[in-house]
Amino acid sequence: MERFPLKQPTHQPGCQILAGKSNQVWGHALGGVVEVKVNEKAESVVLPCKTTAGLKENTVVEWIRSDPDFRIVHVFSNTSERNTKQDGLYRGRTEMNADLLRSGDLSLTLKFPTERDNGSYICTVYRDEDILSLVFLYFSTSNDGLCSHSSPREGGIRIRVCPAALLVSILRVSGC
Repeated sequence: MERFPLKQPTHQPGCQILAGKSNQVWGHALGGVVEVKVNEKAESVVLPCKTTAGLKENTVVEWIRSDPDFRIVHVFSNTSERNTKQDGLYRGRTEMNADLLRSGDLSLTLKFPTERDNGSYICTVYRDEDILSLVFLYFSTSNDGLCSHSSPREGGIRIRVCPAALLVSILRVSGC
């Protein structure tokens, strides 16, 4: 799973990032936590991920759910292998903006969200072997928040967004 070199920042970490079971890599959460509250009967929810506009054609955007189990949620690529590895749980329920390379808006729309969608989500943007951007999200219907500790309103689904400075391929995030 490890595609990219792991680097330990020189600053004090804000999050502990676990890449696999034995490798510990430290990262730091930037800025505040953004919360999006969604009624459990909502038709869709947007998982936000934005980067600089004007991305090159060979850019790949990969959305994964890393916890409680690893699933490929959506892959955008200009190649023929586009989204062929998508997990069946998400087939027909995800879409991205048509002009995402030009706009830099890499947000993912997840249709008909349910409790089965709970977990940690990662949006990775890369070109060749270089990661350009990485965003961690926590999607939950409970109050066991990864990045904040507030319970959702009655019958609601909550998404917590925790942008990260560390650019690695991640399997699990804990301790924000």
